[in-house]
Amino acid sequence: MRSITRYATGMSLLDRLQRECAAVPTFGAMIVRDGDVALERAADVPLCACSTIKVAVAMAVMSLVQDGALDLDAPVLDLDPGLRFADRTHAARIALRHLLSHTAGLDDTNAVEAEPRNALARLAVVAEPGRAFRYSNVAFDIAHEIAARVAGVGAFELLRERVLDPLGMTDTRPDAALPRGTLATTARDLARLATELLGGGRVVNAAACAELARVHADSYTASASRYYGLGVGIERWDGLTLLQHGGGLSRYGSAFVVDPAARAAAVFLFDAPAGYAVSPHAYLDAVLQRETRAPVARAATVEWRAYLGRYSNGATLAEEAGAPVLHWHGARTPLVAFDERVFSGRGRISVGLLPGAPTMISANDFILIGARPGLRIGA
Repeated sequence: MRSITRYATGMSLLDRLQRECAAVPTFGAMIVRDGDVALERAADVPLCACSTIKVAVAMAVMSLVQDGALDLDAPVLDLDPGLRFADRTHAARIALRHLLSHTAGLDDTNAVEAEPRNALARLAVVAEPGRAFRYSNVAFDIAHEIAARVAGVGAFELLRERVLDPLGMTDTRPDAALPRGTLATTARDLARLATELLGGGRVVNAAACAELARVHADSYTASASRYYGLGVGIERWDGLTLLQHGGGLSRYGSAFVVDPAARAAAVFLFDAPAGYAVSPHAYLDAVLQRETRAPVARAATVEWRAYLGRYSNGATLAEEAGAPVLHWHGARTPLVAFDERVFSGRGRISVGLLPGAPTMISANDFILIGARPGLRIGA
């Protein structure tokens, strides 16, 4: 990528970024547009990739799919009979696509699992495969291991051969200073990854790229309209569709936002929680000289009273003064309609009304990763 200075906002944006990330010991950033670098700061300093590396993992899997070596809809137990699930009957209905889209109906653990295969049996079943979104690091990592097994290489070797080397991501690798099971990367490497989502064609062809970015799951959040593809988050703003993936681990964090229509992307990496306050959307907007606007709330098209009751995720949906109220985690939150199936409360709390039977809702208090589906268990 070429560095450029023709954007009038370039230097002032850098000054603004310096001020906003002053409390962060190390903050790497890069914004690219049409193959040019519009803004960069500490772009070659390695930091923890966190869950943003899931974008690269999904690309590696899709490269095998487009080569005919993998079938997204193949049962995972056919691909790897040695996998040990808590409920093998449930597991028999899980396809590779479900693992990559967080719709396998499996919960997660509360730790970084260096050996996800060993943690698999500890995952509780929370929904039928394909029914509900539940972010699960372990389930996603199993998809990575399955693909590596099919390719006959180790998990990192698959990533290196299929994605990192073709894209020139030479600084993305294991790092002994980081928790086992994570990778170090740089903002410049992540910008190369973003460029592939803009249609680079070096790792995935147009059809595979479109499948990565196709909505596979509604994550039921009220922070813009948030959905999930295959290893890629999807945001639907007013007139805009953005691809994204964030991540966080201990003091580290990452943000990755791609605008395919504008052929632009912003990537941030940081090593202090203060980095979360720096918005990649705002900086991408500044480069593109626009304002990203939240979608207009739409009226609910389902009867929320049909979902009243207690749920297995600990939530209770009640009616008070003719309106829905969520009781969850010891708090009472009045809800208002956000779109056809989502009701939102103060802050980030939302409730998604899941279609189908039996009756389920998804309660969420932390963007994607907090989504917890629950089966109705009482009035």
